[in-house]
Amino acid sequence: MDETVFWLSIRELAAAYRTLELSPVELTNAILLRIDRLDAQLRTFVTITKERALADARESEERFVRKRPLGLLDGIPIGLKDIIETAGILTTGQSRLRGDHVPKRDAAVVARVAASGAILVGKLNTHEFAMGGPSYDLPISPAQNPWRRGFYTGGSSSGAGAALAARLVFGAIATDTAGSIRLPSSLCGVTGLKPTYDLVSRVGVFPLAPSLDHVGPIARSADDCRIILDAISSRQSHQPEFPEPVQPALRHDTSKPLSGLRIGVVKWEDDIHIGPDVQRAHDAATAILSQLGAAMAPVEFNFLRESHTAVMIVMLSEAAAIYGTDLREKRQLFGRSFVNRVLPGAFLTAADYVNASRLRGRIVGRAQVLFERFDLLLLPTTSAPSIPIEQVSPIAFFQSPSFTALANLIGYPAVNVCCGFSDGLPLGLQLVGKPFHDHQLLLAAQAYQEATPWLDQFPPIE
Repeated sequence: MDETVFWLSIRELAAAYRTLELSPVELTNAILLRIDRLDAQLRTFVTITKERALADARESEERFVRKRPLGLLDGIPIGLKDIIETAGILTTGQSRLRGDHVPKRDAAVVARVAASGAILVGKLNTHEFAMGGPSYDLPISPAQNPWRRGFYTGGSSSGAGAALAARLVFGAIATDTAGSIRLPSSLCGVTGLKPTYDLVSRVGVFPLAPSLDHVGPIARSADDCRIILDAISSRQSHQPEFPEPVQPALRHDTSKPLSGLRIGVVKWEDDIHIGPDVQRAHDAATAILSQLGAAMAPVEFNFLRESHTAVMIVMLSEAAAIYGTDLREKRQLFGRSFVNRVLPGAFLTAADYVNASRLRGRIVGRAQVLFERFDLLLLPTTSAPSIPIEQVSPIAFFQSPSFTALANLIGYPAVNVCCGFSDGLPLGLQLVGKPFHDHQLLLAAQAYQEATPWLDQFPPIE
């Protein structure tokens, strides 16, 4: 098969299926061969579901022959982060604690994926229970960054980011508690969306910190993410109506597709530093968004450190409540990184959690005021490109203010897109939107991607 097929978008694949120029069985076989050839080095998968994938592909092919596809995701090979339960398929959380766990039921998001006709090719590598850092004392060694072997993918959805960059899948379902979709998307040069809180069901997903956990897509482009989001989102009764995609003006109809959109360019605390290449890419992206018609304005944002503090206390408290008993009684079954990151939560008090929750409430109030002035906020995803895995500091997790954690704290949607490269390694740009305006956010990200060359850059993996 021509290798260029692996770089097609979901829409392009769906069009080729409809005309029978390409078949789901043909593509799935090619993807499985590609996984077999590359994944021994990249370590993106925990479990490969070959028989399930080929059976799904045959069913999908029959629907296309009958001209009755289920939608744009029908026949598209995807992967699932290995904390998302799959009936009859090993779901380990990359932990010996769940090393033989085979769920009886699919997670709610998996049922939606199956109903869309997407083809599951496997379960993707992750930090242990979406919390431990890259660690060599787990059942599977850390995923490798396709842009440079031996370099960090970001986490905790490490396998998802790397598999997308290497085009071992065309989409992935992952989770994000403090940046775990956007960070690997940034360091691996792909697109990742943390949706509005609870827009995608968390039922059947291993929890880490339930008030911060989000389920969302990683894909090559914002448009691919939107297709996946439409398939997996749930409209629960307590939520407002999911808004319509914002104005066709955010599409191809004009040279100023972002006209009328107000974007706040975040100015963070003076003592928070980012690398010079990240700053240059951020400034260039600001200029491009302005050229696309967005009204850009600086906005003082002096609570990144407070957000980091609140997220750490809430996350560690909730994680310790969930895993504390097992840590006390079965510590030998956990990796050292997970223990070192979660154990401090056992020493936090109820007063600590209450105070962090109050701080969280104040930050939500400040965000609401900001979003009365702006439709989107613009800020980096990471302060630097990827580094060698062995240089990932176990304590940086606690010390470094995060550009991603704020969106988890307030529950607003946020997307990472590639905005350039530094010495051959991807750099990420983050847009944060209003709650339940996920489509507006993705259409703005898509306009940026269509105006820049970064989607056409591929890692040197062959």
